Amino acid sequence: MPRKKRWTFISFEDGVQTIELSSWKYFYDYVHQKILNYKGYVWRGHGSSSWDLTSTLERELLKKPKKEWSAITHNHLTKFKYAIRGRRGSNPAPLTDENDWWALGQHHGLSTPLLDWSSSPFVALYFAFSELNPHPKGPRAVYALHKYSADQAGIGLISPLTDENQRLVNQAGLFTRSPDDKTIPESLVEAYDGKGGVSLLKIIIPNRERDKCMKTLERMNINHLTLFPDIYGASVHCNHALKINEY
Repeated sequence: MPRKKRWTFISFEDGVQTIELSSWKYFYDYVHQKILNYKGYVWRGHGSSSWDLTSTLERELLKKPKKEWSAITHNHLTKFKYAIRGRRGSNPAPLTDENDWWALGQHHGLSTPLLDWSSSPFVALYFAFSELNPHPKGPRAVYALHKYSADQAGIGLISPLTDENQRLVNQAGLFTRSPDDKTIPESLVEAYDGKGGVSLLKIIIPNRERDKCMKTLERMNINHLTLFPDIYGASVHCNHALKINEY
């Protein structure tokens, strides 16, 4: 009997490639064989492969007329700046760049135009599987975004220097910000010149054996305890240990 394929090529169009793994355990094989020597990618995990690469603010803006988006975005950030006066502790570092304000808000639950990414594919895999069955019948996904392609498409890559986000450091994290009127895939497709390689890779992963995946990543020291160095991270880590045998 022939061996089942570890992954299947689904499509490639305008720099956007989709492949599907037959099991989560082949994620390491794919990274090792196909991606290991390419340092120019950043990674993001989704609990459902049906979720779009849209920020929390973009989801709200899509409910409004496009002509209002700029004003809504400006007013939202201004309101946040005023709302946190006196709440950043004593002698907070000055934030002079707009994206630093957005990054601070992202850390504390504000709807922002930013998306979280990691330089580690296995951190992204963890975030794809960390929630328990958000869509039981559908697969999960990990995205890989080529940084140079993103820059050429006008997608901002943001690595804040502020000391107020220890989570970002532990997650080897950074943010992207797409142009105000486009999603990341739309921006990449529009900028693709037909000569480049993979600008955006989508890896679809079956929603099976979550516990094994989570335990494997735990043995690699990838868990909420290390990725979220605070009481929240410790709490979620303990909850995972409560629900997953031998975690």
